[in-house]
Amino acid sequence: MNLFIKIFENFFRLLRRFTPRNDKSLSIVILLIIIASCSPALYLPTEKHAEQSGIPLASLQQGRQIYVDHCGSCHMLFLPNQFTATKWKNEMEAMRLKITFSELEKKLMLDYLLVEK
Repeated sequence: MNLFIKIFENFFRLLRRFTPRNDKSLSIVILLIIIASCSPALYLPTEKHAEQSGIPLASLQQGRQIYVDHCGSCHMLFLPNQFTATKWKNEMEAMRLKITFSELEKKLMLDYLLVEK
């Protein structure tokens, strides 16, 4: 954790050198872009995923989009392989207490998130 903080502090020192003195927002935007570019991307469902899982490709694509829209609007998105199937199911139930999504939307998201398991 200390290493991350040191890297973060050094990065901000470097940003201050190259941005105007009163423009802190530019530094923050640059930092967010760099962080986003370093984060791994969610997989895009393919025909291979559909064939292996028996789930139509359109359903997997729709599940991914619902996951991005619903979950990504409040917090960072977790990669499908970051949780077990049980953990994903429990997380979906916990999130239903905070936001509204239908049983169909839940099924589509879980199909997408669990297809690589």
